[in-house]
Amino acid sequence: MDNLTPCRTKKDPLGLPWFRLNNQFMDCRKTRCFSGPPDKYAYSASSLEVAKKVFTWFSLGRVFASHGYPMWVDADEMWPLIAPYRLETKLTKLSFAIGFAENECTETTFPAGNPVRRSKEIKIANPLSPLDGSSFWNKEMASFFSSTGTDPEDVLVAATLAVFKGWKKRLQSKKEIFVDYERPYFVGEGVLGIGAGLIQIRDFAKETNDEEMLALFDSLNAALKNTKDEFNKLLHQKTGFNYFEVDEKKLRNSVPKAVQAAPIQLPSKGFDHVLELRLALACKIMDEMSETKEFSRVKFAKAFYLSDVVSEVDLKTEYMREAADPLDQRSLYNEKVGIEPLAAKRGFFEAEKKKGKEFNFVQYSKGPKLDSGVAAFDALFGKSAKTIQNIIKLTSPMTRDQIEIVSTLYACWNDLLLAKKKVNEQDLIKEFKDRWHPEKSKKFKSVQGKKPRFTEKQLIDAIAWMKTKGLVPKGEGKKTKPKPSRDESIPF
Repeated sequence: MDNLTPCRTKKDPLGLPWFRLNNQFMDCRKTRCFSGPPDKYAYSASSLEVAKKVFTWFSLGRVFASHGYPMWVDADEMWPLIAPYRLETKLTKLSFAIGFAENECTETTFPAGNPVRRSKEIKIANPLSPLDGSSFWNKEMASFFSSTGTDPEDVLVAATLAVFKGWKKRLQSKKEIFVDYERPYFVGEGVLGIGAGLIQIRDFAKETNDEEMLALFDSLNAALKNTKDEFNKLLHQKTGFNYFEVDEKKLRNSVPKAVQAAPIQLPSKGFDHVLELRLALACKIMDEMSETKEFSRVKFAKAFYLSDVVSEVDLKTEYMREAADPLDQRSLYNEKVGIEPLAAKRGFFEAEKKKGKEFNFVQYSKGPKLDSGVAAFDALFGKSAKTIQNIIKLTSPMTRDQIEIVSTLYACWNDLLLAKKKVNEQDLIKEFKDRWHPEKSKKFKSVQGKKPRFTEKQLIDAIAWMKTKGLVPKGEGKKTKPKPSRDESIPF
């Protein structure tokens, strides 16, 4: 309940953070975070992707409650905060840090036989306890922060962790501490365990006049203020989130809808797991690049290759030296296990043939369930997600020819390194132009008075650009294979 009195529910909250999230700015002070569902306006962080949204909504409410907002929006509903790409991770860290430090999650036990006979004992864990290795905090949120970070959100997390460290010290070897004061979050005896929440630890410090713990909370509060100051500053900066200058009418009412995505159940091993990995990556590329310059099946395939080879996730791909670029046709187009047919079947996206001025091409269109595929990306790719996101950012503005040059150069470079050869500029140009595929060299020649598609200067410039962007292979993974010849005739 909203007064922190525990209440049994029919559905187990499964150790998730729960939120009361009010829409209107004037109700921002009612925004709260609990260990279980509140009595209304309840939302849970059912996955990492959903957690980013609900923690952002929660943190917006807490910042507006402490720092205020323009009076012209007082009766309006809050709209989603859409951060620029360069600040997406910053927003996630700020939101997670504020939620970690200002939640009302508790560890609670419902004794057997309470409130009715034959009811079982139920223990509700604190989902944001860093002292529980299986908590939502440890599984989904903690990896975003560094113990050596100096940003306000990193300092706040460190200050909050110090409080829990102090609490662990108080328990020593004991599993529980019995207290003689009453609070709404106790059902029966007053018992505190290792998973106690911040509000429970704070009450204990006050009741026992624990000056050391109270000093830790003073540090936490100071760090929380600094983090909210940082968040509020970015909300108003044009180079930050610029929150109050967006067209809120177009976005209004979309926050509740956005956070209701269902948890995704995915296979954890075997080839089915590999297929889910491929689809999640494909959905991420489709979501980020579908509106970019010259996006089609061709540009998608090249972005997929580069994302695959820079990640630390094994997608079980086998790339051939096709005329345009490294390509695994089976992974992309096979009727049973290919990305295209599976994505269409799942409602992620569909391929559609189009007629162009010079040639026909295949275009992709978003499906109704693309968002669920994108949500799976963060859950599946973990630490590699950031590296892949950088590849998508680098390749999004490219033309079809530019991304063909970069993807083929990367493959040539990596193959030479795998062959234990020293690689210089001329080696790469020769590998690209003369050894990749018979059709590749033709692209350096003029045809019917038209300029050649590629020049050696373009390759030189591309190599230099790749070095400045850190897009340099390490000689890892598998070599690309030559395309098998279609001419199987016997010469005698």
